[in-house]
Amino acid sequence: MQRRRRAIVILTVGLVCLMITLTQSETESIPVGVILDSDSSLGSMALSCINISLRDFYSTHDSNSTKLQLHFRDSGKNLTTAASAARDLINKEKVHAILGPKNSEQARFVVELGNKSGVPVIWFSLSGPSLLPPRSRFLIHSISTGSQCSQFEAIAAIIQAYNWQSVIPIYEEPEFGNDLIPCLSYALQDMDTRMPYTSSLRQDSSDDQITQELKNIKGNRTYVFLAHMTVDLWSRLLKRAQKEGLMSEGYVWILTQGLSSVLNPEALDKKAKGYMDGALGVKPSLDVSNITKRASLATTLKSKYGKTLSLYGLWAYDTITALANAVEKAELVNSASRYRIQSGVDLRNETGPELRKAIQDTDFQGLSGDFNLSQGQLETSQIVVYNVKGQNESIIGHWSPENGLKLIHNQSEGNATERLAKLKIGVPRTHFTEFVNYSSDPEEGQNKSAAGGFAVDVFKRVVDVLPFSPSYDFVPVNIMESRLPRATMIFSAKSKTSLDTLRHGTRKY
Repeated sequence: MQRRRRAIVILTVGLVCLMITLTQSETESIPVGVILDSDSSLGSMALSCINISLRDFYSTHDSNSTKLQLHFRDSGKNLTTAASAARDLINKEKVHAILGPKNSEQARFVVELGNKSGVPVIWFSLSGPSLLPPRSRFLIHSISTGSQCSQFEAIAAIIQAYNWQSVIPIYEEPEFGNDLIPCLSYALQDMDTRMPYTSSLRQDSSDDQITQELKNIKGNRTYVFLAHMTVDLWSRLLKRAQKEGLMSEGYVWILTQGLSSVLNPEALDKKAKGYMDGALGVKPSLDVSNITKRASLATTLKSKYGKTLSLYGLWAYDTITALANAVEKAELVNSASRYRIQSGVDLRNETGPELRKAIQDTDFQGLSGDFNLSQGQLETSQIVVYNVKGQNESIIGHWSPENGLKLIHNQSEGNATERLAKLKIGVPRTHFTEFVNYSSDPEEGQNKSAAGGFAVDVFKRVVDVLPFSPSYDFVPVNIMESRLPRATMIFSAKSKTSLDTLRHGTRKY
């Protein structure tokens, strides 16, 4: 009898140990929400990269105690759809984190809902975090903007290297204007580069409105443009600009990181490829150590989903890897069990800070390079400068805060050569020939020497000290005429100052 009781006790203990072992080895599914615009090429590509990343991660981490369970919701095109999606994910699916949405206006609502429930929001938009309300402790920005102004400092260095005298930024509002104007103005403040006009467009701007804005830009006689917008608006602007003659030789287009991260010349149609030829751009530098894995991802994305990989896709891939690591590190498996035991009690306000800290502790070498979210956003210190040549991107330089801009080639390829309009310098015919004189019979090919006198000498000396060399012709002008040729400058000989005094420079200006 005693032997029988002992056997029962041993059997019971064994069963308990077995149950504990089985429980411990069981993988806990952790629900995570994904809010993206399924109708956009960017949203669908990001979702494809997220799915591939999830599969790749758990194929090499099969002993993890946690596993992300993704719940996708379509953000749509408006605020209410995105807010409704977030509310459904938080209240119904009980998600522990949310990825997205891309649109900053939608993100404001999602972040606010996440704050109330202790759900961290990893927002990988293309625009800077300054577009959001004061940063919440649950908001993490995983798209690499580095210091918000880093890319504009790199662009300013490019402008200075090529000695361009003016630039016109063209940006999409409201998402892209908040960081561009202050950052670009700051970067250009110590340079002799003007920003004579700033152009803003909206996603819903009509083709006629875009065309009219381009006509306004042409009137400023500036030939260097900075595009800071979404790829959808850029593709429309591209075609309108080509029709207006703004994509021809002599015009310079510089693409900010937002466009460079999603554009791939191979993915554009033939017409767009032609329009892009010669453009310059900046984007974060990719680490060469993971080139084989990036090639594998590109092949899988193309063969399985019919999509072309871009830097934005690499960020989406690394973001889900970071979250999977963070969930395992935060030991949410115990929290999930507690949540089931304490039915009706939401513990995410407790687990949210733990998960956020785990995400911020993320530091690994991803497909996009060093993936470190310690500051709540992905930092980048190395920027690549590239030039579009047909279907390819040619790297022409690198920029960093420590070393500045290092160009590989002295000159960029394609259309990236600024064209200055030829000036007509009006020279009035007067009796004061010592001040200004125009010869009606100049030597052949020496049109510039047709004008003489003190005023002309001053003009030539000024031109000599300019940081650029404008092309000009002297043309005779009858001072009695009221109408003058367009873009004409006139020298006046009205002065009571001694000619000899001015020539010897004893008077300061």
